[in-house]
Amino acid sequence: MRTLLCSVAVVASLALVANPAAAERRHRGKPSAPVSLTAKAERTATGWRVVVDAAPTRAVDAVTIEIDGQATQFGATAARDPRHLVAPVKLDASAGKDVVVTARVAGRSQSVIVRVGAPAPAAKPLPVTVRQINGVSVAEVRQ
Repeated sequence: MRTLLCSVAVVASLALVANPAAAERRHRGKPSAPVSLTAKAERTATGWRVVVDAAPTRAVDAVTIEIDGQATQFGATAARDPRHLVAPVKLDASAGKDVVVTARVAGRSQSVIVRVGAPAPAAKPLPVTVRQINGVSVAEVRQ
């Protein structure tokens, strides 16, 4: 009887933890940067540029926007007051690269990656190993 009660208690607690609503409650309190960040690449007459808009979701003392390693500091910013930054990106004529854009607000940061220039080369499909019922391994490439 004691084993049955313990089993029921374990199953009930596991069901409570596996509940999607409980999972959302756990992640809802996870700290994140209080900023909405958008970035896009634009072609210009002389090359490429990255256009960034960062708007804090609450009033903050400072906003730092970093584009490809170059940081720009803004002062105190009100809630939903966007900070706009445009930065040129130097590339070879046929080159392309991923540019990391980061906004630092209130001790937290949020980043996005923007592709500038030529598209990224296509990645080779990875082989997937599938085991058949009789135990023989078969390598298969999926596209």
